[in-house]
Amino acid sequence: MPNFHSYNIVPTLPAALEPLREVSSNVWWTWEPSARRLFRHLDPELWNRTNHNPVRMLQLSRQARLEELATDKTFLRELKLVYDAFQKYLARTDTYGKTGAGAALQKPVAYFSAEFGFHESIPNYSGGLGILSGDHCKSA
Repeated sequence: MPNFHSYNIVPTLPAALEPLREVSSNVWWTWEPSARRLFRHLDPELWNRTNHNPVRMLQLSRQARLEELATDKTFLRELKLVYDAFQKYLARTDTYGKTGAGAALQKPVAYFSAEFGFHESIPNYSGGLGILSGDHCKSA
């Protein structure tokens, strides 16, 4: 019987585009229009084919396209604006965890639900209240 090997070839993200990996790994992009526009700008057809999933999109992007964007001043300017907004969001001090959690921060509790409908590219919901749960998380 022949012995087969599987290889998963993914493009190398140029250093100038590394912020895309960080943004794509946080659900923030699901409610931030500028982040979604940025990913769509990478490759509109691939954006649609991956059901608007930036992680999958980066895995399937053509190396030549990534290298082209890494030198595109307009794209890099847009990436900087999105990444700066992302960093500002992460640094916020007006969140409940920083202003109202008090002693609860000593013994935090994480609540996970398979119902949270954050985005269609994260098919981890069954509809109804799950979508509502995701909306509440995104607005918190």
